[in-house]
Amino acid sequence: MTLEQLKEKYGPNWGLAPEMAKKGTAFKAQGWDEITAAYSADPSRLQRLLNTDSAFARREMNKSA
Repeated sequence: MTLEQLKEKYGPNWGLAPEMAKKGTAFKAQGWDEITAAYSADPSRLQRLLNTDSAFARREMNKSA
């Protein structure tokens, strides 16, 4: 089928109801300040996030201690 035939068959919004076509997500990602505050408040989260065997992880964990 051509694009014109599909538009004739399904309409300009491909057969979706207008409210379905506008549907979006309500997800909002955390800001950087929120992320750093969460990890600063609970250093064990940072330890789990980072590989504690690495020199970088040990240095970061020592900063918060």
